[in-house]
Amino acid sequence: MPRKMRRFLVRLTQSSFTVSAVGVVFDEAQNVLLLKHLIRANRSGWGLPGGFINPGEQPENALKRELMEEVGINITDLRHVKTRTVGSHVEIIYVCRAENTDANPKKGEIIEAGWFQIDEVKTEIPTIEREHIRLARKISEKPQN
Repeated sequence: MPRKMRRFLVRLTQSSFTVSAVGVVFDEAQNVLLLKHLIRANRSGWGLPGGFINPGEQPENALKRELMEEVGINITDLRHVKTRTVGSHVEIIYVCRAENTDANPKKGEIIEAGWFQIDEVKTEIPTIEREHIRLARKISEKPQN
């Protein structure tokens, strides 16, 4: 079967998904970065940073791009935490370190940015994101291979 026909049949028969990269970003003091989004499903608007992956973009690069675009933060030491599916959306969650901590919202979608101690992160963000933070902290404390 010709390549174009195979591609057409695959796209016709497979579900479409959106994919995003999410970061649990820690500073030197183990504070976590949270962003207050203009458009968020939860009441407070606070949540972990991240965004959609562009076609052909690697998830790690998408997360780096999103953090730079949204708040001007460079990240390093990215480690995969987990991947989860929510309906037709796939989230790839990473833990990483901030190279700088001067978070300045740059886009209209981010209202505020802040560094929080983990015990301060209670009801401000969804339960699943609190779970991501707990898991990311455990992973970040393990030595890298």
